Amino acid sequence: MIPVFRLGFVTFFSKDVEAMVDYYITVLGCKLVERGGDGVAYISTGAEHHNIVIQPSNESFMEGIGWQVNPEVSLEYVQSLLEEVGIVSELVHDRQVGIPEQLQLHDRDGNRIFLYHSIDYSAPGYATSGIIPTKLDHLSISVKDAKKTVDFYHHILGFITNGMLLISWRS
Repeated sequence: MIPVFRLGFVTFFSKDVEAMVDYYITVLGCKLVERGGDGVAYISTGAEHHNIVIQPSNESFMEGIGWQVNPEVSLEYVQSLLEEVGIVSELVHDRQVGIPEQLQLHDRDGNRIFLYHSIDYSAPGYATSGIIPTKLDHLSISVKDAKKTVDFYHHILGFITNGMLLISWRS
């Protein structure tokens, strides 16, 4: 089991980056930390460099989830655990601002996952208006195969289920 201990960040692709940035700043009370040359926006709840990444795209969807892993366990070891259960991952360096090293992989439903030890704690500070979250705490994802995805999070990442909403979409 991989020692994940915290939801660190979520990345989104968006057709309207500016509208999403405005929402996270004015409604939620987060802070815009940095803009990349490619239009990417890094948004923080207050302590880390970023907790939300918004990238311009022709489609809007959640692109990935970053989970922080216990730093006492090497990412190479985590990668070997993933290989044992048939999950392909790639160890990359400096691909994301503020994160020197991370494993990139996909869960059983195809959602992109980032596993990392540390992120730059540049402490942009907390906002003074809006909801003002102090961290990311919960995340809801839509999946094609709930059982397969829940099994991945239980057995591979060591999560426990504290709630599930199953909805059948009919055309």
